[in-house]
Amino acid sequence: FVNPIPSALVFAVLAALLVDWIRRPAKEREETLLGAVWAVGMAIGLVFLERVKGYNASASTYLFGDVLLVTRSDVWVSAILGACVLAAVFANFKKLEAVCFDEEYALLRGVNVGRQNRLLLTLTAVGVQAAREAARRMQCSNNMRQWGIALHNYHDAYNRLPGLAEAANSCISVQGSLLAFCEQTALHGLIDPKVSLYRYQTGSTRSVTLNDIYVGVAATPISFTRCPSDPGPETQTIEITNDAYNTSETYACNNYVWSTGSGTGWTFRINSTLSTGAADTRNAGKSDGPFYMNSHVKFAAVKDGTSNTMFMSESCAGDGEKDLTDVDYQKVIDNQLQYTYMMDYSSANLAKYTEMKDASDAQLEALYAKAPKWRTDIGKSWIVGKCDSTLFNAFLAPNSKYPNIYISNYGFIGARSYHSGVVGVLFGDSSARAISDTVDKNVWRALATIAGREPIPSL
Repeated sequence: FVNPIPSALVFAVLAALLVDWIRRPAKEREETLLGAVWAVGMAIGLVFLERVKGYNASASTYLFGDVLLVTRSDVWVSAILGACVLAAVFANFKKLEAVCFDEEYALLRGVNVGRQNRLLLTLTAVGVQAAREAARRMQCSNNMRQWGIALHNYHDAYNRLPGLAEAANSCISVQGSLLAFCEQTALHGLIDPKVSLYRYQTGSTRSVTLNDIYVGVAATPISFTRCPSDPGPETQTIEITNDAYNTSETYACNNYVWSTGSGTGWTFRINSTLSTGAADTRNAGKSDGPFYMNSHVKFAAVKDGTSNTMFMSESCAGDGEKDLTDVDYQKVIDNQLQYTYMMDYSSANLAKYTEMKDASDAQLEALYAKAPKWRTDIGKSWIVGKCDSTLFNAFLAPNSKYPNIYISNYGFIGARSYHSGVVGVLFGDSSARAISDTVDKNVWRALATIAGREPIPSL
């Protein structure tokens, strides 16, 4: 993936030089040309964005973004760029002052007016562009805090947190439960908690499709379910081939995912139950995080403290493909596709779960090497209360080099973002912070548990 700061700086400087190149023969003011170049650049950008498969063309969200999500490296980059700008200004102050006040007088005094104008425009471009990615992170953090405030209001009303249903096909997401507490009352009114999210397709006992009342709801985008730094699609369309009524489903994508816990032991199964096998091995038991199937945790149960417990993080939206058999693990790694590609290890059984349980890096590598197929429907929907859409666990490190492993609605689904070197995290006290992707794995997993009593170092 391309780091947005250096690439954006290159294009900003080129745009500044273009303004100067047009200004001199046309004898137009810089502010006039800046507006024109900006408008043309945005128009061309939207054309390109529209032509990229699955891209979310809501470009206005990329112009804004929380200082709490700015990393130490971002501060250093901004400080270095600022120092360079100041050094250039001080070194050329008299000449820049002369050019800004009277170009003809400066020219008569032997000042290279063209060079000083190019320098001024370049310094302006650098100064503006250095803050843009921080602005995107600001908006992302604000989005997460909005969900955090809604979560606290929900707890105030019901004296518990919203949980997931007892069965995966019934699971309305935590976001769906919180709509009434984040100014989405009309949309919340379309959700019936007595009606399962999915029904079985015609003649099937495994394949599912949306229940009719949720078809329109699932396709409705909510602005604060999307991170402005994610270039993924606004929607995913899933083809339905075996149903007598639905031929396809459209889902509005989502970037914010709720913590189901550490992912260690059997917790990655989030209290699910296998339909086959010995009775004493079917149920996985409760997870160690705040959200899992049939959970309804109270804040009082968060013994580690809400300020030390992750409730939400980020995920990246894929383009909605399934059953990809022409992809192998090495191709995923070589092309850095692990942000949106998931290994599909379905269907589930106890033997596969046992392979995954507390897998070491070497054991993970062995699993990926025999992946039967892959899928890219991660971040599919804000309404779906499953691991492919609105849930994550901390088994994989943030922005892990390892792809997600999906196995019949569960698995190792990691936190990932397009913010360079970090993921955004919402804690139980509604504070949002950036966590480095180099964080110690045990610390990361400890942050995901609600009552592990682990010591948490300063982050």
